[in-house]
Amino acid sequence: MALTMNRLSDHWWLVALRAACAFLFGLAAIMWPGLTIAILVAIFGVFVLLDGSLLVAVGVGNRDDDPRWWSLVLQGALGAIFGLVALLAPIATAMALVVLVAAWAIVSGIAEIMAAFRLRAFIENEWLLAVSGVLSILFGVILGLAPRAGIVAMAWIIGGFAILSSLLLAAMALRLRKFKSHFNSPATISHR
Repeated sequence: MALTMNRLSDHWWLVALRAACAFLFGLAAIMWPGLTIAILVAIFGVFVLLDGSLLVAVGVGNRDDDPRWWSLVLQGALGAIFGLVALLAPIATAMALVVLVAAWAIVSGIAEIMAAFRLRAFIENEWLLAVSGVLSILFGVILGLAPRAGIVAMAWIIGGFAILSSLLLAAMALRLRKFKSHFNSPATISHR
């Protein structure tokens, strides 16, 4: 274990570098939320475009052996089209995602309220589930009315997570550096 810690502590600066990169990414996500989401949607678009194209190739390649080869081609073509849409209109794609999340929040909130009414005969404090449902509906309505704000909020959440992660990584790097200096001190070396 000490040997592993010594090796890890030798590379404490890599953990610190990771922390710095995460911090800079988080800062960029908070300062330029539209750009952050556009880049993430573009990466997703490239992935879906490539995945769809490969699916088309597999379907066409299996047309002699598989009677349902056309379903792979159709699925791949739809994926490739969706990937192109994501690449050509990243903000519209992100807004569509926010609207989808808003619809999900409203539907799940209604389901929670209905479940709370059914459960009131069986459990106490079922009103907590109803309150959760109301909050979910409010969240969905707010997102639905202001999808651009939802996009910005997503970028801020991503940025905040990256900054928090960077602080934890920086603390780890400092601990590794301290371990390295303690492990290589003259008193420690003489006891080995």
